[in-house]
Amino acid sequence: MKMFGKTDSTLGIGDRFVEANRERTEWVVEFVFGDPNGVAHARLRKTGDATVARTFSASVLLADPRFKRLPRRVAAAQDVTSGADAEAETPPAA
Repeated sequence: MKMFGKTDSTLGIGDRFVEANRERTEWVVEFVFGDPNGVAHARLRKTGDATVARTFSASVLLADPRFKRLPRRVAAAQDVTSGADAEAETPPAA
């Protein structure tokens, strides 16, 4: 989600963050949404424990020193509906 006209201030699904004082606890952006006032928020899910989720405003995640963004991981393409690798779903060439 683009905010404040800055290209470096974006949040997207799959972005990863750690809390500065708890670097072993990793959080992954599950979805991004705007509240009724137009303020962008992100729902984060704790890596390793899918039962734990938190919601933060995008401005807090991107500017607050309590959070540190991790580099994006490059993953294989997946079928969103089944979670299977996209290559496994492709029929063999004739």
